[in-house]
Amino acid sequence: MSVSTFISSRFKARPIAKSFGVIGLLSASAVIMHAPGALFDVGVRNLDFHSHYVWALQFAEGLRNADIYPHWMWRGHLGLGEVALLFYSPLFYYV
Repeated sequence: MSVSTFISSRFKARPIAKSFGVIGLLSASAVIMHAPGALFDVGVRNLDFHSHYVWALQFAEGLRNADIYPHWMWRGHLGLGEVALLFYSPLFYYV
């Protein structure tokens, strides 16, 4: 084995090791940041958390009533109801 082969193989392995180190560091920090919310059910809820939660509940109730794509959300506007304008895929609510 020549010196140039040894040096080139050593420098090829180093970026892979660095990338594993970066991935490990990012993964560990993500777990640390999300652990309180996952383990103790605490966290900062954003402004539209309540509306998404209520929509998810009503969507589930609509699916239980055999409505494939529920459009009327009867709990909106203090019980008067509202049209559900889902600007994104309803797959989120199906899951």
